[in-house]
Amino acid sequence: MRRAPATALIAVAAALGCSSMSDYTSVGWLKDAKYEPTTEVEIFDQKPPSRAYDVIAKLETRMGPDVPIGDLYTSMREKAREIGADGVIDVQESVDTNMEYGGGFAPLGIGGGMSTEKTVTLTGKAIKYK
Repeated sequence: MRRAPATALIAVAAALGCSSMSDYTSVGWLKDAKYEPTTEVEIFDQKPPSRAYDVIAKLETRMGPDVPIGDLYTSMREKAREIGADGVIDVQESVDTNMEYGGGFAPLGIGGGMSTEKTVTLTGKAIKYK
């Protein structure tokens, strides 16, 4: 059996690693009904729409610190469109900082070190007009 060279495996891993594992938009369904994708989704980050609506899901978009905030809104809007939402209300932004120890042997001060990673999170509620 022929094995792939280690450099090829490293290249694939590096390519896959370009997208952080923390980049995602999750959906927490609040209704059993499923909807056809919509063409447009409004983001209501100040006040909810004046039209009657049902909240159909909770959305959470999470990305690394180097991603522009506009990309988070775009990702959330796209996921809301995919699930058939007409809009997203109660949109909130937050930034989390995680500190990680990078190995080594701390008591002797050998190797390792501390690193911080920021994660930007956008949460909101997907709505469907009545």
